[in-house]
Amino acid sequence: MSLIAGNTPRPLQPPVAQRDIKAEVIYCVGGVLSPVLSNVMLDDLDRELWQRGHRFVRYADDLRVFVRSERAAQRVFGSVCGVIGRRLKLKVNREKSSIRHAAQATLLGFGFLLTGSQVRIWVAPKAIKRLKDQLRILTGRSWRVSMDYRIGRLNRFTTGSPGDASLLHDVA
Repeated sequence: MSLIAGNTPRPLQPPVAQRDIKAEVIYCVGGVLSPVLSNVMLDDLDRELWQRGHRFVRYADDLRVFVRSERAAQRVFGSVCGVIGRRLKLKVNREKSSIRHAAQATLLGFGFLLTGSQVRIWVAPKAIKRLKDQLRILTGRSWRVSMDYRIGRLNRFTTGSPGDASLLHDVA
C-alpha cells in the first residue's frame, strides 16, 4: 500500500493495465528448473517408498528401486506407477520405464556391479560416447575460436571428472 499526503492509504496502481498481460506456460524440460520441479512433485513418492522400507535412489525424475526378486520388482513397479498416476496425477512414460537387473541398470551415466562383497562402479558405454563426442567438438579444427577460449572451455568441461575418477573400477 502506498501513502499519499494526509496519510490516507490508497491501493497501489499497477504500472501495466490488466488487459495487456498475457499468461504463458513454459515447459522447462532438461533445464535447471526441471530437477527442482521433479523433487517437489515426487517428494510424496519418496515418502511412500521410505515408509514401505524400499531401498531406492532418485535424482530428479530418474528412479531406481532395488528389490531382491523379479516378482517383487513387478509388484513394486505396479505400485509406483499407481502412486505416480493416481495420487500425483502424473503420467508414466512406459517406453522409458523398465525392470532390469541392477548390474544392467545405469543412473546418470554410471552403473553398479556387485562382485563378492564389494560394489564396483563403472561408466556406461553411452556416457563414454557422449564424452568422446563432446571432446571432438571442443577440439575440432573447424571450430574457429582462440586457443585461450578453447582451453578455458576444455578446462570447464573436464573439471568435474578427476575427483570422481577415484571411484571408478571398471570401464565398460
